[in-house]
Amino acid sequence: MATYQEGNQVTYPSGYDFTVGGTVNTCPYLIVKLNGSLQVVPATAATDQLIGVLRNTPTQTGSAAVANYPQNADVHIRNAAGQFKVQAGGSFSAGAYLTANSSGQAVATTTSGDQIIGIAEQASTGAGQIITYRCASFIHP
Repeated sequence: MATYQEGNQVTYPSGYDFTVGGTVNTCPYLIVKLNGSLQVVPATAATDQLIGVLRNTPTQTGSAAVANYPQNADVHIRNAAGQFKVQAGGSFSAGAYLTANSSGQAVATTTSGDQIIGIAEQASTGAGQIITYRCASFIHP
């Protein structure tokens, strides 16, 4: 169950160990969704029900503890107000509508039906770059 928090961030149990598979240094700022158990997992498609952008690097809830890593995921919700950071999945221009790729990174979209997390406020020159975006929660028309 989510922890109630006033404002732009919410905390959910993590349904994925973001510290394994070489992802530990690239986890913050990934786009995430909820699984069927209401746990945070990486988004894997532009049409996923995106909830926001991961703010920390959690292990999986219920797994063996990993030193210095929490078991809950802190997420900036997609309908928040303001500017936030997200990890790019490729090159795009400032002003692009952003959605998730198969790795939970932000990519530009013009495809009808894609879930939009925000509008890029900076251009990206390639995958892995951290850029700022302004939240904008809607489905691309």
